[in-house]
Amino acid sequence: MDLPQVSVSDLAYAWQPATLTFNSSVGATAQRSPAHSGAQVIVATYFLERWNGQAWVTITQKQYVVQLAANQAEVKIPAIYFQPTSGTGYYRMTFGFVWMLAGASTFLGTQRWVPNGANDHACVTTLRPCEAGADSVRVGKLYRLGGGW
Repeated sequence: MDLPQVSVSDLAYAWQPATLTFNSSVGATAQRSPAHSGAQVIVATYFLERWNGQAWVTITQKQYVVQLAANQAEVKIPAIYFQPTSGTGYYRMTFGFVWMLAGASTFLGTQRWVPNGANDHACVTTLRPCEAGADSVRVGKLYRLGGGW
């Protein structure tokens, strides 16, 4: 499984306020399950989670269904693009994958990935404080609103 780095940025235009954005330039790359050599379906789900002070809570998610032909080793999932409605706090992206035999309801396996590396998230915003950690990214208030956490 090859997973993309998630960038935290702001989109800002003269006619609208800055919008917090979580995105990637590429999507995940999923390899086939070794459990079967035939055609497979992969259900990939990207989760954007926010820490509520006690637990990680999913605030939005996107799901993609992709197919692997019997002779195909891997498939690209679309890139990440989220714009959450809240702006400050701790966030993280998690990824879930389910493999199934194409054309049947035969379950082949699952995998869930939770970030744990310093390079899993990257701050590229100049409109608010942002710091990427080993398991999440911390996003502050817009500088035009005073900045800070």
